[in-house]
Amino acid sequence: MDALLLMLVCGVGYLIAYHTYGRFLAKKIFKLDKNASVPSVELADGIDYVPTRKGIIFGHHYASIAGTGPIVGPAIGIIWGWLPAIIWVLLGSIFMGAVHDFGTLVVSMRNQGKSISEIAAKYINIRVRFIFFAIVFLSLLIVIAIFGVVIALVFKIYPESVLPVWLEIPIAIGLGWLVYKKSANVTLATFAAVTIMYLTVALGAYLESVKPGLFTFSESAWLPATGMWTIILLTYAWIASPEAGAPAPLEPAPLSPWGQSAGVSSRPDFLHFYRQPVHLRHHGIGPGDPFPLGISPHQQPPHQDPRGVLAKGAPLRGRGMPRSLSAG
Repeated sequence: MDALLLMLVCGVGYLIAYHTYGRFLAKKIFKLDKNASVPSVELADGIDYVPTRKGIIFGHHYASIAGTGPIVGPAIGIIWGWLPAIIWVLLGSIFMGAVHDFGTLVVSMRNQGKSISEIAAKYINIRVRFIFFAIVFLSLLIVIAIFGVVIALVFKIYPESVLPVWLEIPIAIGLGWLVYKKSANVTLATFAAVTIMYLTVALGAYLESVKPGLFTFSESAWLPATGMWTIILLTYAWIASPEAGAPAPLEPAPLSPWGQSAGVSSRPDFLHFYRQPVHLRHHGIGPGDPFPLGISPHQQPPHQDPRGVLAKGAPLRGRGMPRSLSAG
């Protein structure tokens, strides 16, 4: 089975869940009314409350929820195997992540678009608002730090991705200017922006092949390349934030899903990845196996141990790990 086929099966699963379980939540649990007024219309001020088209709202939500997916999913796949990762990403998104976000959005819309901390203060008490605010603040702090380090690692390992990622920013600003200031057609403007963005992916790969190391910092004893990129990324995040004085973003979020796709496709092993086989049985230690750390009850045969981790006759200990990998 190829990874691409597995991805398509999961995509079909999401569609089925959206039209069945999602419909049940919308009608029976949250009792949504398409004619109900929303805060962006009732409190429209052109800054915090802006009526927005459905496609653009979808792009914002996609970019928000898909941000941690590329980090948590592959980590689980590498550590515990692709089967637990698929269960986590597919079923976890449907029955936990999607329901949580869906419910949060509904509650927020029914309370003038306020945050969870403000809603907690309204329905519980003022002290709970501070607790929720602290939790959200610390969570965002951790997420931003992780994102900064992960993107810095990507820039170091795949320097050809540096150019398309940074050029996505002026492309997004230009797209927002065309749509909101010049009333350009969203579909045509998005198509043009996406085309330019993928051209920057090709340009980054070409420049890196012509002049290797063009987008790479030299390693030093006091600050590695990942450290330098982390500082640059977090500095940009602070400068670009509205709290630091930057204007509200103009970028229509339909570009966001394409931007994430462009960032992934800028990796040289992108096309090769989607032809990787995923095994339905336990064959060895690696991302292609359902249980690479030996969680499977079947012992690893010597001839199927390419890394030589499991020796012939080595007893399984702990969670199915050989003595050489076990703490005891």
